[in-house]
Amino acid sequence: MNKLLISGIHHLITRTINHGNRSVNGNVYFYLSEYIIAVFYVIFMYYSILKFYKYKRITKDNNIEMNRFVIFVTLLLIMDSMFYFEYSIFHRYRSFIMMLILPIIGFLLESSKKDESGVLKNYVKNFQLFYLITYVSAITKGNMIGLKFFILN
Repeated sequence: MNKLLISGIHHLITRTINHGNRSVNGNVYFYLSEYIIAVFYVIFMYYSILKFYKYKRITKDNNIEMNRFVIFVTLLLIMDSMFYFEYSIFHRYRSFIMMLILPIIGFLLESSKKDESGVLKNYVKNFQLFYLITYVSAITKGNMIGLKFFILN
């Protein structure tokens, strides 16, 4: 098991360095890593909204203001998903929607403590895994971009 883990980490580091070398030698900044992280955020936001609706349906909680807010965020998220091909619009709306969805995520995390239905059983673990993956991706991307600008200047 340890050899497999070490091999996987070695493979990840090697691929990251190779990608960085290609980026540095190509003199081109490409937004692929930004798109990957952004799409991962959008998938998690859809997942959170689906969990919210499923939890509300089972618990029969009828908070009208929260329901309207979730509908508003869902519509914004659908609109943002239509602009995935336009980097600036997609990225800015995604950042805005991620701030708007924080009360929904907070509601789900708080509700997971007292959830008797089992709907939110794995939400906290998925939330932690999501942020671990996105932060590692962002750190790796940031290191490669920093390396490129350090070498080019």
